[in-house]
Amino acid sequence: MPSTSIQDLQSTIKRHAGLSRDNRFRVIISNPIDGEDGKDLSLLCESCTLPGRQIVTTDFSVWRNENKIPTGYTDEDVTCVFYLTNDYYVKNLFDKWLLKIINPDTYFANYTNTFAKTILLQQLNEADQPVYQVTLPYAWPVGVNSIELDNSSENSVQKLTVVFTYNTWSSQKLP
Repeated sequence: MPSTSIQDLQSTIKRHAGLSRDNRFRVIISNPIDGEDGKDLSLLCESCTLPGRQIVTTDFSVWRNENKIPTGYTDEDVTCVFYLTNDYYVKNLFDKWLLKIINPDTYFANYTNTFAKTILLQQLNEADQPVYQVTLPYAWPVGVNSIELDNSSENSVQKLTVVFTYNTWSSQKLP
């Protein structure tokens, strides 16, 4: 294997438009519930995960040694962390969304197409232009985590963690 130098690394990074920054992203949830455009959610999102995908395999053996063969894949749920404002805008929004999924009085679940939304996760470059996008069709929250209240945390900001599930994701490189 040929030896590499710091100049080779710099050249490679420069050739591929620099290194990606994990703090440059956008989460777009259009119209999460009726009457909300979702823009504030994007601004209040502190962090999110891009989904991973694992290949599901089964062991197959003709003679003695087993080999793995692919049989499908499974996608990871996406987790987003949102800042909470004093009016609890984000918490109230997700509480309303949960009510659209399952009625807490009757325990009846609605049809997915009545509450699922498309979520876009975008990686941005240094100029805040999207360079990579993941589309999560039929996305909806499967977990709205608890919020801890703590007298000893006077200089911290409250956050809400939300876990989304979706149909299989797709990605695209943007110009």
